[in-house]
Formats: sequence, structure tokens, C-alpha cells
Amino acid sequence: MHSENSNPESPPTLAPPAEGYGFPIVSNQLRQLEDMAVTDEAYTLEMAAAVKASAEAFISVGDYASQQSITYENQQLLFNWSRQAMLYVRLWRDSLLENKKARILHQLQLRSEEQLASLQERSIARLRAALQDWEDGFQTALKLPEAEQKKLLFRWSRENAPWSIYRDQLNKLISQTDELATAPTDQLAIARQLEEIRGLLASNADLQLQRVEQQLKQLKQLIAIIEEVRSDEHPRSNRITKFITEIEGQFAGLQHEGDLRMELGEAILLLPQQDRIYIGSEAGMLQYKDINYRVRVQQWIDSEILPILYETWEETERTEAQLLLALANVRNRLTAQDQLMREKTDTEQEEVSMIIPADLETPLINFLQRAERIILSLEGYIGPLKEKLSEELRFERIYDNAVGFLPRTALQARLRNLQGAQTAIWTRFRQWLGRQQGKLLGWVDRAKREDQLSLSEKVVRAVSSRNQQPRCPAYSNIFITRGYVGESFFAGREAQLDRMEQLVKSWDEGYRGAVVLTGRRQAGKSLFGELTTNRFFAAKVIRLRPNQVLDVKGRKLEIGYELRLALDFIKKHTINEKVAIWIDDLELWWNNQQQLGENVEQLQRFIDEESQKFFFLVSCGTAMFHRLDRVYGLDKTFQARIQLGRVTQADLAQAIFIRHGATHESLKLADGEEATDADFRKLCRQVHRAADGNIGDALRLWAAGICEHPAGGVKANFPPVYGLPPFLEPDIALLLSTLIRKRRADEYHLRQLFGPGFPDRFRNVLRRLQGVGLLKRLENGQLEVEMVIANEVGQLLQRNGYITYDK
Repeated sequence: MHSENSNPESPPTLAPPAEGYGFPIVSNQLRQLEDMAVTDEAYTLEMAAAVKASAEAFISVGDYASQQSITYENQQLLFNWSRQAMLYVRLWRDSLLENKKARILHQLQLRSEEQLASLQERSIARLRAALQDWEDGFQTALKLPEAEQKKLLFRWSRENAPWSIYRDQLNKLISQTDELATAPTDQLAIARQLEEIRGLLASNADLQLQRVEQQLKQLKQLIAIIEEVRSDEHPRSNRITKFITEIEGQFAGLQHEGDLRMELGEAILLLPQQDRIYIGSEAGMLQYKDINYRVRVQQWIDSEILPILYETWEETERTEAQLLLALANVRNRLTAQDQLMREKTDTEQEEVSMIIPADLETPLINFLQRAERIILSLEGYIGPLKEKLSEELRFERIYDNAVGFLPRTALQARLRNLQGAQTAIWTRFRQWLGRQQGKLLGWVDRAKREDQLSLSEKVVRAVSSRNQQPRCPAYSNIFITRGYVGESFFAGREAQLDRMEQLVKSWDEGYRGAVVLTGRRQAGKSLFGELTTNRFFAAKVIRLRPNQVLDVKGRKLEIGYELRLALDFIKKHTINEKVAIWIDDLELWWNNQQQLGENVEQLQRFIDEESQKFFFLVSCGTAMFHRLDRVYGLDKTFQARIQLGRVTQADLAQAIFIRHGATHESLKLADGEEATDADFRKLCRQVHRAADGNIGDALRLWAAGICEHPAGGVKANFPPVYGLPPFLEPDIALLLSTLIRKRRADEYHLRQLFGPGFPDRFRNVLRRLQGVGLLKRLENGQLEVEMVIANEVGQLLQRNGYITYDK
């Protein structure tokens, strides 16, 4: 093969008249390919070698003609034949590409051996027919009358011979052919890995249904046991309570997303990070896709699959909660009945005959009656999810330009690419005047009504304006992704992430690793902590939560609220291993027996001792952090403090956009037209202003303001959000500031804090605050500031000097 820098004076290696202008060489190469078995592993390499040999033969012919004197034959070679040579080699290159794609699909068992052989026959037949047409046309051109030849020579004399251009293109086709032939062929491994990921997700969905079905089966067994015990001559309750305990024990330690996320992370890491796939050609140019499989698959799962899986998890957890309640009802009634029988018989026997209530199994039967609805609900999620996995999470979709490989939803693409419609200046001016007039009249009317409202009415109005119930539950359930569901739902905080990455690198180099995340309620501390631990530590992270079972490498411990007990347990079972410890909501590590301050002191000592082996990531509300810092010097314990304050309008718009795209609903205006990019940004500014830049409050307000549109899709209709009036009195401020810092407390703990005067001085204040909606009582009896208004309360307390509450 000759390169562009070949010495023009070197003798040519091929003479056109003797070698038939390269046609016999090509015909021989085609004959050799016909003799090869289509299933031969070397077929693609042989085909590439044939393309290369033919192209080099054509280059030799062209080079020979360019070095000879100007004759009609040589000029015909340089002007017409050379273009046909380039087109023919391009056709052969495209045939090679189609052959390689077909062989990959054959490996994936998507093409049969017969289809592969048929493609080979068609390709060679097409190449042979094109070669014959080219050769016949060229021979015909050489036999043109002399007058026609002179005309062509005259025309060519005024033009530059294009051979040098076609020569470059032939050399480029040779290099492309080599690249196609030698490109990695590990697509089969990628396809199998995608199949494994598909199986993980589908099996997790099936597991939710299997769990519910297993629970129903056990309930039926329990009902049968109750009937058997009732029919005994001397009924005893221990058999029933023992089986109830066995059922309840199966719920302990079950996790939905934690285990799945770990398995998915390991499976996705086995995919190549970057790969180039050639998919076709258009206008002579090779088409290819550069794909980062890890990122593409992770983003698709986060936006398309996890929101649906989350619904199955929610349904399963809701079902388990109802079942546990029914079981507790049965056991409590048995316990009460058993105690009553003991008192009546006045005996010290361990077991006494008792009367089994006739309606004892009624809660269980009621639960079974709802079972069909529960199973249908789960199947309604699992069926479409598995269908989506089967259709979209497949390697062969790479070759389909119509649908694409793991595309983002059409709604996301439309919203991202929408261009705001430009209106005439005069029309916009008239609309602006109309709005100003309406605002002025409305302001006068509101000012009159405002003077008539009492302080309590204004507080209720502020709480209720933020505590709006979702008007489109299907939308809000997917939009408000409670918990961590993947990096694709994360927006903004790039500076904090970069800082976190540097802190982790320093820890890897042997420096202390201790970071505290602070911010207001719903500022994204938990999401940021989950993102960073999953990104920088993968499976080497231990999550600590109070009053739960700690699991370290299969060893379990009930830690209650003793933080040092949990830390020592982790240290004991992670010898010679560096892991991250993620403690979310430090302010919740206390109860009536264990003080928060004691846990904080133990944590400080443990960090000072072990922060080079363990990386500590702790989150804490801003108000409590400042209080702990004043008392215990908490800030000095940590290597860095990352403050998660207000997000920008752009970051909030991106976060809303990502979640909205996951709902697969089109956002429409009141007239049914799809919202433009400008409309979308305007709505985001409105929510950003109402939430004062707090990401959690903003997402909740957006979800509550979305309702179904009659023409399909959804529309935004955000009611006004009111601020709190200056209602603080010393007793109210003292109670609210305590609950803002501690997050939650019961009357027993408040009496310990405020002393003997609590019943007379503060109890009625608590009731009034509950009556206006500022305080909410939880299921365990504790009180907390209503979450939707907590940040507004905190800002009011800060302005009056009761707490330190960062923005």
C-alpha cells in the first residue's frame, strides 16, 4: 500500500492494462469469501483483509495513472474510475459493518445461522453486481468515439484531477476497515451483564409480591391454628402467640433499597466505562455512539425504574404495617384474656385453660379480605416495570436509532429543548398593565381583610398554606422520592461535592476523616450524605440509626440509643479495614434514659481516637449544632463542616425538572398548551421564593401545587404561601426553640427540662400551639414542630435572638 508521502519517482507496482485495473483482484477476493463458512470466527478479519487488498490495488492503479503522460485512458482513470473505486470500497466497508453487527446479534441469539448466511450471500451478490456494473461502464467509456474522447480531454484539462482526494479517502476507508475489524468484541459480555442487572431489578419487584403472598399464606395458617386451639378441650394461648412471634420475626432487618443498591452498584461497575459502537453509515460517513455504560445504565435506572420500584416498596411496607397491627391486636387480646383467667383461677400454673374469644381472628380476616386489592396493586406496578426492563434494558437497542439505547423520557427531552415563545412587545406591555391593575385592586382588598384577622388566624393561615395535600397522588408519589434513589435525582451542590472528594482523598492519605453536614430541616442533608457515601465508599459504609439493629458482616446488635456501644461494635468487627460511618440526624440520638450530651462526648472521643481508620460523616440540624458547639466545642471535633443552605434558582429548577421527568407527565398550561421553557422557569422561581431556597420545602410545594389537567397531563396551580406573624411570647419562644433544636420531645422530657413549673406554665401553651397547627403529635406520643412550617418558625426565632439558625 502506498502512503501519501510515497516517492513519486518509485516504479509502480501494478500496471493497469496488465492487471485489469484492479477488477480481477477484487473478483478473486470475493471468490475467497464465498468459499469461507459464515460461522468461521476469522470471517470478519478475512473480509477486512479483502477490503484492504482491494483498496490498495485501486491505489496502485491510480498512482500509476497519475505518473503517466496525459492520455484519455489515464485521465479516465483519474477523473471517473477513481470516484467509482472510492464508492466501491465504501460499499464494501458498509457490508463489513453490517456483517459484524449481524455476528454480534447472532452471538446474542437474536439472529439465526441461516439469517447470517443469507446476509453473507446478499452482501457478496451486491458487491459482485456493483463490480460488474463498474467494470462494464468503464470499458464502455474507454471505447467512446475519438471526438467524444477529445471533448472530455478538453474539459478535464481545465480541471484539477481529483485523484489525490479520492486517494486520501481510500486510505481513510482502509483505516476504518482495520478499526472495524479489530474493535473490541466484548459486546456479548456487556449484554450478559445487562441481563444480570435486568434480573436483579425484576427479581426485587417479584420479591415484594412473594412477600405479600407468603404473609397471606401464614395468616391463613394462623387462622387455622386459632380454630384448632379453640376446639381443644383445654385451650392454651401459647401456641397462637408462638406462631405470631414467628411471623413477626420475619420482618426484622428486611431492607428494600439498601441491599438492591449495593448489588446494583457492584453489577454496574462490571460494565465498561467508555466504549465506541459503530451502528451504521450515512452519506458515506460511519455512524457511531460513544457510550459510558455505567453512567447511562445508572441514570436510566434512577429515572425510569427506581420510582416504580419505590411504589412497590411503599405498598409492601404499608401492607406489613397493617399486618403487624392486626397481629398485635390478636396477641394483646390473648394476653389480656390470659391474665384475666389467671386472676380468676388464682393458680400458679404456667399454663391455664382459657376461653378463646369468638372474634379473635376478625382483624386477620379483615386483612385477608383486602389481600386481592393489595396483590392487584403490586401487579399493576410489577407488570409494566418488567415489560420496560425487557424492552429497553437490552444491548441490541444500541443499533436502533428510532428508539435509542436507554433514552431519557420524551418529556424530559421536550422540556430541556423547549424554546420560550417570543411575543410581541406591545402585547406583553398590555398584559403587564393588566396584571398591575389587578394586583393593585387585589392588594387593597387583601389589606382590608388582613386587618380583620386575629393573630391565631394568621398563624393557622400560614401553616395551612404550606400544609397542602397533594391533588394528584400518582404524580406526587413519584415526584417526592422519599429516601435516596440514585444520583440522577441529585442537582446542585457541586462545590460541596468537590470539597467532600478532597476530604476523602486526604483521609485516604492518612489524615483525619470527620465531616459534619449542617442545614435547616429538609435542606437535603440525608440525600447529600447518601450520595457521598455511595459515590466515595460504595459498599464500605455503615449507617447508624438509633434504636435499630446494627448489622456488621452478618453480626447483629440491638444498639438502642447508646452511640458508643454501636461504635465499639463496629470497631471490633472491622479490624484492619477502613470504612465510613454515616450518622444521620445526630440530634435524635437520645431518649429518657440516654442523654444526647453523653452521646456527643462519646462520639468526640471516638473520632479523636479512630478518625484515621474510620471516615465519620455526621448530619445535624443547624440550631442543635450551634447549641452543641457552645457546650461541647463540637465544631473542633470535625475536620470540616459543610453547610447545606439555600439552593440557587437554577439548581432548584434542575431538581424539579429531573423529578418531573420521572413522572412521565406532560406539564400543560390552563389552555391545554404544553408549558414552554420560560413557563417552567417562571413556576420554579415562584416556588423558590415561597420556600426561601430550601430544596425540601420547594419540592413539597411543587408536588402539592400540581393537579390533573382535563386534556391529559398535569398543570401547576400554586396557592399563595403566607408568612408567620410576629406571635412570639417568652413561653412560646422557649418551647418552640427547644423543639426546633431537639426535633422532638414528649411531655416527660419537657418536664425534666423546664422543672416543676412545667404543668402550670407551659402545658396550656403546648395545647394552644397544637390547636393552631404549629405542633404535631407523633404516633409514639412525642411532639415536634410541624415540618412544613419548621423553617419559618426557625427564622422567626432567629430574628428574635432565641436560636442560631443559619441560612
